[in-house]
Amino acid sequence: MKNKRNFKIFGCNDMFSFEKKQRFLKRLLTFLFGIKVEGLENLKKAGDKVLIIPNHTSYLDGLLIALFVNKRITFSVTDRLADKWWIKFFTSLMDSRFLDPDNPLSIKTMVNELNNNKTCMIFTLANMFGGSSQMKFYEPAALMAQKSGASVVPVQILGLEHSAYSRLKRKSLFKLFPKVKIIFKEPISFSDDKNLTFKDARTKSTSKLHDILADLKFEAKNCNKTLLDATIDTMKLVGRKKIMLEDASRKPMSFGEIFLKSFIIGRYLNRRAPNEKNIGIVLPTSSVCTLSLLGLHAYGKVPAMLNFTTSPMQVLSTCETAGLKYVVTAHKVVEVAHLESLIDDIRSQGIEIIYLEDMKTGVGLLDKICGVFAMLFPKTAYKLTAPYAKPTDPAVILFTSGSEGKPKGVQLSHKNILANIYQLTTKFDVIEDDVMLNCLPMFHSFGFTAGTFTPLVLGFKLAAYTSPLHYKAIPGFCSSMQATIFFATDTFLANYAKFANPYDFNSIRILAAGAEKVKPETKRIWLEKFGVRILEGYGATECAPIIAVNNYLYNKPGSVGRLMTGMQYKLKEIPGIKEGKELILKGPNVMCGYLDSKKVKGLVQPEDGWYDTGDIVEVDEDGYVFLKGRSKRFAKIAGEMVSLLAVEIIIQREFPGFINAIVAVPDDKKGEQLVLITNCPDITKEKLLNIFDGREITKLAIPKEILFMEEPPVLSTGKFDYVNAKELVMEKFNING
Repeated sequence: MKNKRNFKIFGCNDMFSFEKKQRFLKRLLTFLFGIKVEGLENLKKAGDKVLIIPNHTSYLDGLLIALFVNKRITFSVTDRLADKWWIKFFTSLMDSRFLDPDNPLSIKTMVNELNNNKTCMIFTLANMFGGSSQMKFYEPAALMAQKSGASVVPVQILGLEHSAYSRLKRKSLFKLFPKVKIIFKEPISFSDDKNLTFKDARTKSTSKLHDILADLKFEAKNCNKTLLDATIDTMKLVGRKKIMLEDASRKPMSFGEIFLKSFIIGRYLNRRAPNEKNIGIVLPTSSVCTLSLLGLHAYGKVPAMLNFTTSPMQVLSTCETAGLKYVVTAHKVVEVAHLESLIDDIRSQGIEIIYLEDMKTGVGLLDKICGVFAMLFPKTAYKLTAPYAKPTDPAVILFTSGSEGKPKGVQLSHKNILANIYQLTTKFDVIEDDVMLNCLPMFHSFGFTAGTFTPLVLGFKLAAYTSPLHYKAIPGFCSSMQATIFFATDTFLANYAKFANPYDFNSIRILAAGAEKVKPETKRIWLEKFGVRILEGYGATECAPIIAVNNYLYNKPGSVGRLMTGMQYKLKEIPGIKEGKELILKGPNVMCGYLDSKKVKGLVQPEDGWYDTGDIVEVDEDGYVFLKGRSKRFAKIAGEMVSLLAVEIIIQREFPGFINAIVAVPDDKKGEQLVLITNCPDITKEKLLNIFDGREITKLAIPKEILFMEEPPVLSTGKFDYVNAKELVMEKFNING
């Protein structure tokens, strides 16, 4: 009986009645929703066999598409929805098939419909219900197209996602009759490759369909707004009372409180620095830093995030690059982090220091009234305080790590950062109940975009911790916050694993690592001790920062995942490098440019939008990116190019759990020589010779010298400090540059 029900067709056999109802509803809904339709000609291009797959955001989607296609659609729907009254009403305008994703006969029936030149439509389970079962429905949908040879027409429906008919649980922000646009995209074919096994063909077609739906999801997002605008819109969705921010001081803050306090801070800072656009920030990851960023945005100012853990010379250089005249900090931060000398150096350059504690006497009743107004009417307040703010305006000035040279000032727009946040949603499902643990510094792009603004823009809680170096405290903080999402680096994760209780990270469901290569040993420990799989990614400050990442659907060992949705790439050959090519990228998340005071506009923009990463990579046929090293991290020894990263990986496999880094220094005979810096006391030259013996790598790659250090130089971001390390090596071995 169940199978009979699975293939039951509801419908009206009276074509006159069908057409009459369709005409009436089409006119009525067009009038109510102001519906505009684009790309209907793409249905004709698709031919007779057509499988329509929409971005399903509301309960009206199927009906709207059926009305404007102008022919009867065979519509696939699960048993779960079959008995709903509105489904029965819709199916009077369409054929309907009840599709059980586990039943091969259901798929076969839909394939037969397509082979009979029927126009069919299917909603993926990911779009219908969300959650972790999305792969389950991507496969049947892709299989239908592949087996029938049908063309897939993706359909994008805009306007209903925040309507009264939306499938969102919360509808705080909705319109009864919003303007609706329906866009029929170019048809895509799924050829049945006879040379592939059934399993491989299914995997390939499923991946292709996943990419199509990811594109639809990303294109539906509105990146043409500022970060503060996006945060305000999110508050209207999840509610003003939702707890959104908490740091190590354990003082939870609601969305309403965030806007109240950030606008008060912004008003105070604007009064102290009324004519300055760029304002320096010397604050750790905390609620205060987050409020300060939002406050500066509220008044159209640009925070320049200063890495106060580097040398005073580098900090002063970054201040000069950003043209800073004011720097915001706090007395407590200066005292705890011992920054007195640095602050004196900054002040000596004519830069005024603004201490946030001074707000106690500098904020009056009018400031507080304005804060309350901003809490109640944030959109109106923002229009008054920053009437000319645009999505293309700079949102932040960040500085590259300086691990290989002098830090560069990178200017990212609001649109860049929003694009990267929305790109992330095509890789991971996030929900309102998630909690982001961010202990990465906000002067690092990873900590700024992924760690701080992602939860604020997407509407889930941010748990901020001051420093990633508190290896014993952070696991406990994670446990108490019941964090579900955690972004970190290999160095930090390896150290947390040493001190954490196996229960501390039990709530984590998404753990991504970037900024440096994740060692196999780190992955093994986290999986065995905490039951958490580390998903490796790859990014750059210039790309806001995430470029590629593995996820639970698509994860290939050894890779850093597939490129983010909406990004394009080119590969450039580098003379002398045999394995891999240099990666060049373009996309909505690529920076505005590098700061340069010598330029008329103060920016060195990427040529035609293409950013040269300087990374040597290989990209396989499935789109996975494999890092081979930096173009700067190749040494030319006796005329042969040697990858320093490849040498590090070989040594790391033999001596896991230690820092093993390679630097290249000048050599009178061979041009350059390699030196190993390590904190492993057991490594000797003899052991290195044995390790490299028999491997498919040149003997020139064997380090000539070994420098043992109990505490090798590491940056605050967790990256190895190659610049400082090279200076130490040259001084130790008396090498002239």
